[in-house]
Amino acid sequence: MKVDKSIIHPYFDSWFLDNDIALLLLKSPFKLGVKEVPICLSEVNDIQKWRNCWVTGWGITIPMQDTTSRLQKVNIKLVKWETCSHKVPILTRNMLCAGSPQGGKDACQGDSGSPLVCQKNNHQSIWYQLGIVSWGVGCGRKKLPGVYTKVSNYLSWIDTETAMSGKPYVHEPDSGYSLLLSPWAILLLYFVILLLPCD
Repeated sequence: MKVDKSIIHPYFDSWFLDNDIALLLLKSPFKLGVKEVPICLSEVNDIQKWRNCWVTGWGITIPMQDTTSRLQKVNIKLVKWETCSHKVPILTRNMLCAGSPQGGKDACQGDSGSPLVCQKNNHQSIWYQLGIVSWGVGCGRKKLPGVYTKVSNYLSWIDTETAMSGKPYVHEPDSGYSLLLSPWAILLLYFVILLLPCD
C-alpha cells in the first residue's frame, strides 16, 4: 500500500516517548473481505470493561536474536494505570500498561508500533485497538508490564486530522458511563451556573 501522507503527533516526545503515535493516510483504500476487516477504535474509560487482550508483532522472542518472519501473538492482561505507575518509571496518562503478572508474556524489541487489541465484555464479536506497542523495562519480566500508547486519548486528534485530510474517521463511544465532558459541555455548564439565582 502506498502512503499519501504521514502525520506525526505534534507533541511527540522522543525522550519520554509521550504522544508516541502517528497516522499514515493511504493513497487507496484496502481491499476488505470476510477475513480482512478494519480494527475499531473506542473510548476507554474503564479497563475492567475489556477482556481477551492480545498483542501481535514480528519482534524478538529470545534476547539478542533477530526478529522473526512469522507473526507472533500473545494473550496479556490490562493493568490499571495507578498500579503500573508504581512499577514503571515516567508513565504519563497517555500510556496504557499490559502484561502478565507471572512474566514471560510481552511485546519486545521489533514489536514497536504493533497493536494491542481487546474485546468489550458486552460485545465479544468485535475487536478494538486499545494500544500501540511503545516501550518497556526489558521484556516479559515478572510484575513489569509493557507500556503502550493509549489510543483512546487520541480519538479527537484522529477525527480532526483525518477530516482535515479529506479521509474522515469517526470513533465509537465507550459502552460505559463516562464523566468526561467536551470543552463545549463544560462551557455550557459554567454558563448555566452563572445564570442560577444566588438565593
